[in-house]
Amino acid sequence: MRTCSKCGGHKFYTALSKRHSSGLRYRCGTCESRRAQAWAIENPEARRAIARRWNAKKRDEWKRERWLLKLDVFMNLGGSCACCGEGDLRFLTIDHLNQGGAEHRRQVGGNTSKVYADIRKQGYPRDKFQVLCWNCHMALRYGDVCPHKEEPPVAANAK
Repeated sequence: MRTCSKCGGHKFYTALSKRHSSGLRYRCGTCESRRAQAWAIENPEARRAIARRWNAKKRDEWKRERWLLKLDVFMNLGGSCACCGEGDLRFLTIDHLNQGGAEHRRQVGGNTSKVYADIRKQGYPRDKFQVLCWNCHMALRYGDVCPHKEEPPVAANAK
């Protein structure tokens, strides 16, 4: 057991923070959290600069994680448009077969990555979701036939 240098509470060694340059632990997590919050309030510009640097460093990692999650979900739901066969992941979307896409986004937090994570958590149910390309998805959404399944219009001078 060690004593927190701030509050005097007796804590296990592992409960004290490692903020000292010597590596010694001298503040409990509660006191260190309060110190950090107070510093952030007193130094908003410095806090924002630190956050910008950290976010810039993590941005590529987050982008890769989101891409891998999307790839996993789309591959497990068929990997290509269920209607026309388009396989380029950049054009593919998730279609909710029960027309509950907006409600599903609200339930999971309104974020596409959270929707993908929820589909993964549910075990990729093909009775609830299908993969469609954007063109087919929009045509079905507005009650039309997919553009590639329509009869091509007859040109006026083709008679």
